This record gives sequence, C-alpha cells and structure tokens, in this order.
Amino acid sequence: YLTCPDRVTRSLRYRSGFARLCAPEGRRLPVYLDSAAFREAAGTAPPWSSYARYCAAIDLIRPDGAMARDVLDNQDASREGYDRLCRDGYREIVIPVWQARPAWDSSCDAADNGRLAALDPVLRAYVDRAPMVAIGGLVRGPCPRAMRHLYLAAIVRAFPDTRFWALGQASAMVVNGLGRLGLLDRVSTDGSWWIHHARTEQFAVVQDGLLKSLRLTHTG
Repeated sequence: YLTCPDRVTRSLRYRSGFARLCAPEGRRLPVYLDSAAFREAAGTAPPWSSYARYCAAIDLIRPDGAMARDVLDNQDASREGYDRLCRDGYREIVIPVWQARPAWDSSCDAADNGRLAALDPVLRAYVDRAPMVAIGGLVRGPCPRAMRHLYLAAIVRAFPDTRFWALGQASAMVVNGLGRLGLLDRVSTDGSWWIHHARTEQFAVVQDGLLKSLRLTHTG
C-alpha cells in the first residue's frame, strides 16, 4: 500500500518512502491505484480499508487512473462502485471493472466466451463511458491461464477504440500469448509474480521476444 492512516491525526498519508516515488510533483512514471477489492474479498485487506479511505488516497496521490471499487463476482455491485466514484467527482480517472465470471459459459471455449462477453450490456456501457476498462475475475477463475490471451483477444478486437486492463494477468504465459497476437499495446496487465520469484531464486528474462523464467534453485 502507498498510503496508511497517520497514528496521531488518523488522516491518510504516504507510507514511509513512497512520497518520493509516487507524489505527483516528482514521479517519472504513471501511477495507477487499485481499490483493494480483491484483498477485501479474500479477507487480507487492512482493517482501515474503506471507500472513504480510497477517495482520500486518490485525493492525496492524484493518480493517472484508479480502479473502481468492484465486488468480486458481483456485476451489479461492481457497476454501483463505478457509478458512485463517478458521482463523487472522479469520473475523469476512474476505471470501471467488469466481472468475467458471472458471464462465463462453461460449455464454450475461451475465445467464444470472449465474444459472448463483448455482447454483455454492462461491458458495452463501460466501453461507451470510459477509455479504459478493466477485466476482473480471471485470477483463479474459470478460464485456464493458457487460454486467457485468447479470451482477452476476442474482447479487445470487438472494441478497437478501447484499452483494456487484465487485472492480475502479468504472468509470462498471458503476456507471451498477447505478444504473439500483437495486442500488448491494447492490454495492460499487473502482477507481483516476478517479485515472489526473486525471493525463490527465479527471475524472468526476455529471450527471442518471449518472457522466460530461469531457476537458480539451491544455488544460495
């Protein structure tokens, strides 16, 4: 987390060291905020995480974009989270999060499910209102990791003027698949696997245009 409540004033502040990296006056890279919705659903979010704290973080950091407060597997509640932020004055930066799981048809393959998703009225409403739309619910969802790039490709190709963000999908398998399809300029991804790999004697390299994981197991 970039922010936390101050122990004395209880107002939101940067965590130690993060102001130098992320404050708008000095940062050199775009900053996007996540709402901790997945962690709240998993029960691992800090107890102070809330809608009011998220708005305070947006006001403090002034990010380039901020994910809507979605609810895992709940399309209606996720749309309300997006609409609420829009009503409260954050429409220019908020990114709506469409839930993949409620619309998944287990009788269809990944590409067909992507084409079905492109017909969903909620997704189409997001595309009409926002330049970027996030796809949530793929982590531990019904779409196999090896097929997620095909699912995303079908959605992306249905909306040529919209950029998409595949939440939690920065695995080498998904990135390589999107790269082979020439879609890395249309789909953003995020993930922390490369940090965890570095702690377990693994790291990623780009080789012949693809991400590959190298293992240095038991080398110390």
